[in-house]
Amino acid sequence: MAEAAVLEISAMAQVGEGCEEELCRCLVSTIVRAAGPVIEGCKPAALFSFAPCRGCRRMERDAAQQSSILCTVASALDGFGLELRRVGVRDGRIYLLLYRLSCLEQVLADAEAQRLLIQGGFPAADVPALIEAFALRLSRYYRLGEDGAPFPHEIGLVLGYPADDVRGFMEDRKECCRGVWKVFGDADEAHERFATIRQHEEHCKRCFRSGMCLGELLEQGRCPDC
Repeated sequence: MAEAAVLEISAMAQVGEGCEEELCRCLVSTIVRAAGPVIEGCKPAALFSFAPCRGCRRMERDAAQQSSILCTVASALDGFGLELRRVGVRDGRIYLLLYRLSCLEQVLADAEAQRLLIQGGFPAADVPALIEAFALRLSRYYRLGEDGAPFPHEIGLVLGYPADDVRGFMEDRKECCRGVWKVFGDADEAHERFATIRQHEEHCKRCFRSGMCLGELLEQGRCPDC
């Protein structure tokens, strides 16, 4: 399937009747549902899972075709400053990380975030190296489970969680509230942030359901630096 066809996918558009086209539609729908705030530029990254839809289950057994679809969708997203990375597989589900490079550069500019990453053994000066390190850790976690490879909670920084909240979770402190993540600092500021994220999430899904295609959503959320 061509990148141009990927960008034309919406909740209403007909992209074809083949299994490959249906798998691509399922993947795009999952991205919109799970990573709307990233598409709209208000959150740096999203970690989520994907499984083939009922109509294209036989694709579960064809790793080469799955990989081809992922590469095609990733290439389409790349033109809008977004990168899609497979970070693990478990129980028939593919775990994906969608991130906006320019936003992650801002995360690495935060001194406390840098300290947390370095303490966890992650590179803190280069986004590609950081993503590669997380991909390796997450792949081991999804393959071996918590007993074999602990989940790298520092990924919260990549997902846009404040460094104070990531540290508070890792230190098992008592949270003051919770929403998109557990909060250990300013509750009022966190509630405002949660409301903004949910507004973008609902807006992206609503636009997709109303007929906007992926390309239009990406253009709408394009960052000035992308």
